[in-house]
Amino acid sequence: MSLNNMKLINKILNEKFYVVLDRDIENNLGLLNMKRKESIGLLKQTYITLKNAEKCLKLYNFVDSSSLLRNALEYLSMVVKIEENNEAYEEFKIISEDNKAERKYTSPERIIKSFAIRLNEIAPDLFGDISNRQKIKMLDTDLYSILSRYTHASVVVSLYDNMYSSSEKKIIRLIMNYSIDTIKYIFLKTLTYYNKRESAISDDLLLSYNILYFYKISINLTNGVNKEKLINLLYYDSTNKDYYEKLIKRSEGLKKEIKNHPLTNEQIDKLKDIMTKAFQ
Repeated sequence: MSLNNMKLINKILNEKFYVVLDRDIENNLGLLNMKRKESIGLLKQTYITLKNAEKCLKLYNFVDSSSLLRNALEYLSMVVKIEENNEAYEEFKIISEDNKAERKYTSPERIIKSFAIRLNEIAPDLFGDISNRQKIKMLDTDLYSILSRYTHASVVVSLYDNMYSSSEKKIIRLIMNYSIDTIKYIFLKTLTYYNKRESAISDDLLLSYNILYFYKISINLTNGVNKEKLINLLYYDSTNKDYYEKLIKRSEGLKKEIKNHPLTNEQIDKLKDIMTKAFQ
């Protein structure tokens, strides 16, 4: 794939997806009318933290980015919990004054699991047909646990000791950035859920984003990256393995297709056209 082709894909993703996503988030943040006044502050902080996670990741600061993304997910989950559970809200007010107070309703594990269960209502386009057990596994066991492990000292040492090439850093950044994009989209859906508005990200736009993004990952997997080493860099136990193996398998499948049937400029333009029309 030519460098110009990759630049075109990045340009399309930025103009037709990321700009739309951020604009819709910012518009919805200005329309909030929540039951709890604390929820508005938490939602605004969620967005600030997500943007900071993106900035850290652009600089290949994987640890700080993962820590910030984990915090953003906690803020977002807390909003849903205190908005809809009076006991959790009363406990939240107590721990706001005394962080050492016992947590019965608002521990990170409990609020993440509660949030995961609500995703079929908040983001039915992604989670409508998924069981509660699967949703909890995707959000808590897979994503949240992995983000927590990336902030552990032994994992940090192992990650950096085994990372040598710019190709390795680039593919890890791409895969981790997909997690940020996923949480940002769920964040937007949470905002529109409480604002009772439609998201500007249509199904066609989301599908086109996924096609182009995994195409990018697939291309980068061909650029001198050792798959086994990549797997070792990305996870350290069966929990992480299950999550990232799915991403890598999707990209590996596309990689085979690309080798035999590479995307043409015409096909890329078609995806651009779909994304453009989706936002009209």
